[in-house]
Amino acid sequence: MGTDPSNDDGRHGGGAGGDRISGLPDHLLHTVLLRLPGTADAARTSVLSRRWRRVWTHVPDLVLRYSREPVSPSRALVVDRIDAALAAHAAPTINRLEIAMPLGSRDLPADRVSAWLRVASQRLAREIKISLPAYHHVKDEEVMLPRCERAAYIGFDLKRRTLRFMLLCTGAFDALITMRVRFARVDARELEEILSCRCPCLKDLVLKGVTIQNDGPVVSLRSRSLERLEIHIDMDGQLIVDAPASPATFASLPRSSQCCVGTTYSMTRAAIISQKRENISGGWR
Repeated sequence: MGTDPSNDDGRHGGGAGGDRISGLPDHLLHTVLLRLPGTADAARTSVLSRRWRRVWTHVPDLVLRYSREPVSPSRALVVDRIDAALAAHAAPTINRLEIAMPLGSRDLPADRVSAWLRVASQRLAREIKISLPAYHHVKDEEVMLPRCERAAYIGFDLKRRTLRFMLLCTGAFDALITMRVRFARVDARELEEILSCRCPCLKDLVLKGVTIQNDGPVVSLRSRSLERLEIHIDMDGQLIVDAPASPATFASLPRSSQCCVGTTYSMTRAAIISQKRENISGGWR
């Protein structure tokens, strides 16, 4: 009598035709799944046997890339898939959370994105990377970034949405080393607070295509730990950069200027690239 494969938990292995991979301990299976392109591929292994049904949910990386998928008439399909993956994920901590939405998808509520970031905060994610699609009226939407005390890398491409920081009484981003924000709007006072008081280990900061929204005439970016700074911003008024990184080089300043980090100068659309050591390319990763 044959064996019903649906009742096979994949653990027996052993024979020449046995499934020896399924007999491996969970931590080795997680290593195997981490080599797949993304979480969707890892989740597909759940159909192999009962042994594999929940293995992917304990993999520490959640990589949900949909940027190359054709745009669905309903954006709910991709958003709901992301919500379902986050809900099913059972690992106590997340090593990496990466989400990339289809480029042409529309009507993505900012509160859904903020909910994804709350999961990253609660699961103590070490690396967070979010890329969102562009569409009309995004400048009126706000994405809230909560405290992420274990995060060492944060990278956002928000397509003109406003990035808000949840400022708490103490702490926020104690382990943060690299922060890269592209195509977003940021409140000047929140950015000043985050850099000066909430990121004691920050070494690499990139603000590219960022609009700094400021009410006063001066914006001060101060950090005692910063080693590399790249800014391509749109703002009115004066900008003060006070950080150990030096010397500084400037490109696309509105007028001829020779400035160093720590110097006060007026700018509207300026690009600053400051590095402590050699001139390393500041590409988006």
